[in-house]
Amino acid sequence: MPPKHDADDKRMTDASDTPHALPITVALGAIDATDPALVGPKMVHVDWLRHWDVHVPEAFCITTEAFKLFLDHNALAPLLAAAESSWAHNDDSGLKQASQLCREQLLAATLPNEIELSLISAYRALAGTEEDSEIPVAVRSSASGEDSKEASFAGQYESFLNIQGLKPLVNALRQVWASLFSERAMRYRRRSGTYFGETPMAVMVMSMVPAHCAGVAFSADPVTGKQDRIIIEGCWGYGEAVVQGVTVPDRIAVDKEDQRILDYTLGSKQVHSAIDPSAGVVREIETDPELQTEPCLTSTEVIQIATEVCRLERQIGTPVDTEWVLTNTGELFFVQLRPITALPDPAPQSTVSTVRAAGRWHRHHSNK
Repeated sequence: MPPKHDADDKRMTDASDTPHALPITVALGAIDATDPALVGPKMVHVDWLRHWDVHVPEAFCITTEAFKLFLDHNALAPLLAAAESSWAHNDDSGLKQASQLCREQLLAATLPNEIELSLISAYRALAGTEEDSEIPVAVRSSASGEDSKEASFAGQYESFLNIQGLKPLVNALRQVWASLFSERAMRYRRRSGTYFGETPMAVMVMSMVPAHCAGVAFSADPVTGKQDRIIIEGCWGYGEAVVQGVTVPDRIAVDKEDQRILDYTLGSKQVHSAIDPSAGVVREIETDPELQTEPCLTSTEVIQIATEVCRLERQIGTPVDTEWVLTNTGELFFVQLRPITALPDPAPQSTVSTVRAAGRWHRHHSNK
């Protein structure tokens, strides 16, 4: 179940008991970080993790209110709505033109001064200094409706890793906003009968942690449907290669009841996600041959991840899908939590191929 907050955590009000204007940025741990309409479910779920004493990187959110302010400032909403409804079903050419028009308008629009000032303040607070700081951050979508049980928009939107400095941060923010109008996202909304006004875009900015290895973990087998085991997939470096399905990760099954490692299947791990020092971006690079055949997790680390995932399932009351990062110093962070939106009926093990099974499922349902 979601954590409860104390009564004195209520949103600040003035003497007349009228709520203040909705905030443009919200820090992790603030009461507004519990409002999915304002910060999106992804930020809310990270806030739950923090409340449950799970290690999470520090973060803040640029709210849906900021997105609405940005659209209003540039009078963009009518144009975007017209473009979104301008293409006919199965008209790929019309969809491409509509998507391109929306994205170009969003990327060229003026950022209101109050959004920029709030962004500067939140970024400096994240760095813990009032000086001009350029700490590296991950910039991810947290749109309303994303990661919900009813409809998973996960994977529809852009995310960026190792963004440093205010100008690149503003650019990444624009790109995430613009991804609300990617061809894929627009087609998905058409199929699900929603429009962009129903899924306003919040954007989460999270401190980067140095990744020794990273990956995903499920509190049920997402392919076989079995709920008696934890499934962990991991690779060296950051988790993007695992999440995007561009590498063959190690895959581990752990018994949920007694925390026994049932199986550790080595993946080839031919590529992994790492920071390219020359460009300052995270990209897939070839893995050293020796590391390809070495497990990326020790048995102790496997049990540590499995134990936390079991605890998270009990807290939320439903099977969960998580993303984790293990740092160079051995500290375990969780950077994402979602309810698993669908599980197949358990099938006899012999009828299901489990080679990279969780990776295939994760890539299909949750591409971020």
